[in-house]
Amino acid sequence: MYGIIDIGSNTIRLALYCIENNKIEQKLNKKNALGLGAYVTFTGDLSQEGVEKTIATLREFQTILEYIKVKEVFVFATASLRNINNTKEVLAAIKEACGIDVRVLSGDEEALFDYYGVMQNVDADQGLLLDIGGGSTELAFYRHNQVYYTASLALGSLNTYRRFAANIIPSKKEIQQMKSHTLDSLTRITLPEACPKVENICGVGGTARAICKLYNSTYNLAESNTVFPCNFLNKVLNGLNDHEKEVTSLILKIAPERIHTMIPGVTILETLSQYFAADTVTISKNGVKEGYLYYILKERGELID
Repeated sequence: MYGIIDIGSNTIRLALYCIENNKIEQKLNKKNALGLGAYVTFTGDLSQEGVEKTIATLREFQTILEYIKVKEVFVFATASLRNINNTKEVLAAIKEACGIDVRVLSGDEEALFDYYGVMQNVDADQGLLLDIGGGSTELAFYRHNQVYYTASLALGSLNTYRRFAANIIPSKKEIQQMKSHTLDSLTRITLPEACPKVENICGVGGTARAICKLYNSTYNLAESNTVFPCNFLNKVLNGLNDHEKEVTSLILKIAPERIHTMIPGVTILETLSQYFAADTVTISKNGVKEGYLYYILKERGELID
């Protein structure tokens, strides 16, 4: 049994895995929807309150692990600690309080580990992987079963909400500002030349899963459905004009902890899907946690391709 703790901008997660038949199988997944990105001050530091809440969650997870036989626990952070100014101080505080060494992933590492995780349960020769987190969005273009380009955009569902939305549900003008910001972020990275049409996007992470739940609930589909058309995203945003209460009630029903970040997440995904001319989104149950564990165990020879 191995443990992974993922310190993200929206949630901090503890997941436990066993290796069965040379495959990583999840046995437990516990999350704390801390919203760590909301504790970043105007100076770009994680506030003392944010540090204390992070430590409290890690201690809670340590208590759980005292009762479970785990061979090793790996702890990493993504944009939550990568995109703040006081990263070293926060890591030192966590080490002193919990005895934990946290690895802060770069944007490219996060995208690559996303890909490793996805390829364990998605059979696709080429495409685009998108992981919209709370504080960043990772892109990984893959072809012939290998990654040929990765990038990380410094925007996610939570920090986009905090930057542009005055109320829980953004206005039409604020959504347009979010779209413009997403497109502007794309211009800051160097995309592959003659980027091919991406018919299907592989969606990774809590935002993508929540949007798929929204789609399934809207059309009374089984929870097991993992594919939705990209034009659904536009329907959600347009529906806010006349049916804001209905959309809000549905979000509260399926993902209440994302009531403020769902529409920014939909806006980011809709903007990117239009930019890359994608038709559908397929959700992967695996992501950065599984990819990180795969990478570690493969390096050790405990997993074989």
